[in-house]
Amino acid sequence: MTIRSLTARRALAALTVCALSGAAGADRTPANLKTFKTVCVNAGFHEQDKENEAIRSKLIGRIYDALDGAKIATAEAPCQPKGLSSTGQLNLYFDFTTTTDGKTFDALLEGWLSKDGAYESVTLWQDNIFGAMDAGSGALEAADVLDELIDGFVKDWKTVH
Repeated sequence: MTIRSLTARRALAALTVCALSGAAGADRTPANLKTFKTVCVNAGFHEQDKENEAIRSKLIGRIYDALDGAKIATAEAPCQPKGLSSTGQLNLYFDFTTTTDGKTFDALLEGWLSKDGAYESVTLWQDNIFGAMDAGSGALEAADVLDELIDGFVKDWKTVH
């Protein structure tokens, strides 16, 4: 997890929210990626409570370009609905969301399965960046943090493949 451009008070508040959210999942655990052969990509983009499909599509394209450049096999959309470890496909989801005023963002990249055994929505790998930005600059900030997050994913993938 990376904190960018936050005051100590904001950082503490953000960490407290993360700690109290009750979310459980792996945090950059390369070993969890070992059995997968392909990656299926999806994304979400919400700036100031508004979804932007055009930016979302560009971000998905950016992820596919990075994975193709790293020679990581990708599955064509739509992704297999199950994303089970038995299929060898990992679902990779990028989400970029800002606060209503557009001055704070949270970006998350996670590799997950929709179901595995008795578990649903199993997170196997994740990394996130949150920080401050100028309102209205979400598309540029999303592209920047996506590049950083996908670089981490590619490095972790390559350590086990």
